[in-house]
Amino acid sequence: MYRQSGTWLDEGCWKTYTFVCFDGKKYYCRYRLMKKKNTQNYVFINEAKSWYEAQSYCRKHHTDLASVRNQIENQQISSAGITVERFWIGLFNDSWEWSDQSSSSFRYWNPSQPDNNDLTKCAAASVKDQGQWEDIRCEEQHPFFCYESEFVNKNVSMYQRFL
Repeated sequence: MYRQSGTWLDEGCWKTYTFVCFDGKKYYCRYRLMKKKNTQNYVFINEAKSWYEAQSYCRKHHTDLASVRNQIENQQISSAGITVERFWIGLFNDSWEWSDQSSSSFRYWNPSQPDNNDLTKCAAASVKDQGQWEDIRCEEQHPFFCYESEFVNKNVSMYQRFL
């Protein structure tokens, strides 16, 4: 176990501590937007997927679909130099909540949106409209932004790990 003083010590395997893992994988993408420490990094995936496929991909390889919590974050992703017409973000119509369950009242809808049609339950940002959002069919295929949290904090005892 690593101590704050910079030294290491041994501990009982049954004790529970936070830990850091590295899975040895390196992911390549066309755009990676770095942010300040202890915030999220955005990763643009230039593969056309449905909203649900994009969510699954982000959760498997990163953290989740991008939650856009304020105008600065929206500007970062919409002005990243990408050349697609629109891309998925993590907003979906379960009273318009974020995929990662984070809370943010920030919304940047196109003036005619959301139209809340029964068929349009997922949100995409439109590059041609300065990143304004549209509600569209979740089955449509678009590239997407994931985000990565800097730290994943879990408690697992070594004893439980080997059961």
